[in-house]
Amino acid sequence: MLVRALCLLFLALGPGPGLARAHLPLESTLVVDSADAGREINAVLSEPLARALLSPPPEGRLVGELFEQNRSRLLSAAAQVCTLLDAKGQPLKPAKVQVALNPEGEVHFLIAYDANARPASLRAEFLGAAPPAAFVMITDRSSGPPRHAVLMRGRVSHAFAAPPPAAP
Repeated sequence: MLVRALCLLFLALGPGPGLARAHLPLESTLVVDSADAGREINAVLSEPLARALLSPPPEGRLVGELFEQNRSRLLSAAAQVCTLLDAKGQPLKPAKVQVALNPEGEVHFLIAYDANARPASLRAEFLGAAPPAAFVMITDRSSGPPRHAVLMRGRVSHAFAAPPPAAP
């Protein structure tokens, strides 16, 4: 019920600057953008969800020195956060992956793919093991007007809009 209400609120307000980061302990956001250099995924995970990516999870909050100690583990877990898949369902290799802590104490992943990548969908694998109420709000600005979607356990994939047919 709470997830449904939040989804309706998100869709009503649109992806404004205040929604560019997670707000609730089990909420994450994911923004997909296209650029000449390729696609960029900006994923912001709440601190509890980011901590749950790590096995075993660290004791305490992922801030300050504890974040720095676990940075390489978080980078290794980036594929669980978001992976682009080709039309055959095979994962595409990112060109760049970065992880940082934002001022709100949430974990920000930047996953960039080069211009040759032709993704058909994305997958947020971590949701399969996340608490049942965890969800990801997606804003897909990769083609045409922004599209919005919500991923959760049982629905961890998002299909991209088909590219327009080539001109004759």
